[in-house]
Amino acid sequence: MQTADSGIAELDISQIIQKYQNMVYGIVLTQLKHRSEADDVFQDVFLTYHRKNPAFESEEHRKAWLIRTAVVICKRYNLSPWHTHTVSLDNTEEVDEFTCETEEQNRLLDALRDLKPRYKIPIYLYYFENMPAELIAQTLDIKYDNVRKRLSRGRQLLKDRLERDYFE
Repeated sequence: MQTADSGIAELDISQIIQKYQNMVYGIVLTQLKHRSEADDVFQDVFLTYHRKNPAFESEEHRKAWLIRTAVVICKRYNLSPWHTHTVSLDNTEEVDEFTCETEEQNRLLDALRDLKPRYKIPIYLYYFENMPAELIAQTLDIKYDNVRKRLSRGRQLLKDRLERDYFE
């Protein structure tokens, strides 16, 4: 079904979640330390989508909106007074339980979590979501050159971390 405003097929919320759940959850996992936190933020992203019911020109615009919303909600969650002043009583839900398809991806994801957010998101989108740097720049509303620098610096930081872990 086409929407009159957007010109793209209108999908119900369950179809949107099905289509974008891995991408959104991956972004959220790189930003948060515990699976329960990631689950909460994941739900918040799709609840926000459902409440606002935004119209999009294309699927790329929908994807970009979900990425930006996930990043903003993660930042808000990490800076909230409740989050910064609570201590987890149960360390069994650490995100470290999450596993990727390969051991190499698991090591990379662990190293990625240690990076600053400015490097995490571009690297995750570039390597895990196969998003080109131009589209990352548009999605995150930053200059293309900044994306390239963040990818370069992030790769170097990841390389240093992975080499350090390998030789320990």
